[in-house]
Amino acid sequence: MTERTLRVLIGFGFLGWGLFVLNHSFYSFWLASGPPNDYPEVWYQQGIISGSYAVALFTCGVCCQFYLSKLKSSYIFWFVLFLVAIGLAYPYSKEWLLIDACLDGGGSWSQKYFRCENA
Repeated sequence: MTERTLRVLIGFGFLGWGLFVLNHSFYSFWLASGPPNDYPEVWYQQGIISGSYAVALFTCGVCCQFYLSKLKSSYIFWFVLFLVAIGLAYPYSKEWLLIDACLDGGGSWSQKYFRCENA
């Protein structure tokens, strides 16, 4: 198997996995806003997390198509990598800030419902 064939197969693997995770993201957003349920905030947060994973997987799939030596010297690659890292950190930093604001305000954080419950 040639290197190019291997890179294409790995790239398609990342893209396929990214489509699967993106489907989960859309499903989570649909559950957050669609049918009545007890956990809309949890589903919304799960949609954000899955969406950021999907973007990261798509980026990996595209980056597999280039030689590593060319990627290392490209400013665009490092900028995209920086944006993907911020996108992956966003859902967790958002959750941390929401929990911190809730506890600072005297409430209690409900992990089950992903919301602040004031006493």
